[in-house]
Amino acid sequence: MLQPMETQEAETFISVPEQHLHPSAVGSLPHWRSAIRSDLRVIELADFWQTRLSIPVVAVVDDGLQVLGLIERENLFSMLGKPYGRDILQRNLALDVMQAVDCVDYRTNVFAVARDRDLEALPDSVSAVEEQQNSPSVATDHAYIAMVDEQQQFRGLVSYHQISDYLATISRNDVEMAARLQSRMVEASALDQHCGCSIEAFALAAMGVGGDFYYYRSLPGRKLFAALCDVSGKGLAASLIVALVWGSLKAFDFSRGLKELLVLLNSAIVNTFQLEKYLTGIFFVYEAEAKRLVCADMGHAHFAIVRNQACLPVRSPRNNLPIGLDPELKPSLYGLDVFPGDIVIAYSDGIVEQTNPSGEEFGEKRLWLLLKKYAKERSHDLKDLVSRELQLFCGSTPQHDDMSMLVLRIE
Repeated sequence: MLQPMETQEAETFISVPEQHLHPSAVGSLPHWRSAIRSDLRVIELADFWQTRLSIPVVAVVDDGLQVLGLIERENLFSMLGKPYGRDILQRNLALDVMQAVDCVDYRTNVFAVARDRDLEALPDSVSAVEEQQNSPSVATDHAYIAMVDEQQQFRGLVSYHQISDYLATISRNDVEMAARLQSRMVEASALDQHCGCSIEAFALAAMGVGGDFYYYRSLPGRKLFAALCDVSGKGLAASLIVALVWGSLKAFDFSRGLKELLVLLNSAIVNTFQLEKYLTGIFFVYEAEAKRLVCADMGHAHFAIVRNQACLPVRSPRNNLPIGLDPELKPSLYGLDVFPGDIVIAYSDGIVEQTNPSGEEFGEKRLWLLLKKYAKERSHDLKDLVSRELQLFCGSTPQHDDMSMLVLRIE
């Protein structure tokens, strides 16, 4: 129940007691709990506000304590500061100068409040005041929301900035958690030392989490499965597909064959994301005894072999659609013979399309020169080498897209 303040403020303000709500309720956010009666004179409010600068806004309520509107201190002082402003507003009541305000149940979930309102479309409150130079009333700017209880009585005022800050904190925490989970998934890749090869890979997300990822694991019979994938889009939405694909790869019985794996992944992504998301990727099984790769290029194309100090692009004889675009996907595989000393490389377009301050792309030729250097000098760490060269090239230009690379060295 609303209670008047026990000090001099009782003549001006009505104060709402603190409420204990669920942490996700909008009423649990920091908010202002002061209201005034609609018949309070504007000059009295302004004079009182001179000594209460910590209160930026008040609600205007009727005798039943239902919200009629609100008044912002900054807006009111802006009107009073205009020529003859104080004389014009001398006889006005709070009801005359208040601005409209949206009301919401103070128990409503913060996410529901944000979902139902377009925060980015809000005009600046000071600009809204300046547009009203010929009127003592203030235009609706929706910088605040009035919170009410089940009887529609005033419970507090919360700003959209506070809601945005809350959502930003939640999103930041979610991104950090997703990044940790994605890092753990990638680090879970393992390689048996008897596969007749060594492998190195990295993924650098542009937004903390992303859609570029790799996966590899040893298979029976001195075989190795490896994949490098690039999910459409970035951020949390892309990371959902990463988690789905990683779980599928982790659980798949590879004795069923590479083609069946691709069909399974396609079905999972199509059924889950309804053709709204897809991924490109290079998938292959390396057979150490035969020195042979069985490959599937699912719309990825960034695949090459460094052999005898030459970088040779690998092209699939048949084009496959990316995974997630065709419910009836029938992937085509091809074989590729390799030799001791070969380095098989798959990478995402985020590396070659990264630009410098002049708008020049890093490009495949520059990357291939770097890979030949890596092939010749095994002391280099691939991730450090590529990251350093990209930083030198990009300078102050931020990373545009997720980046990833997988390198298989045939022993």
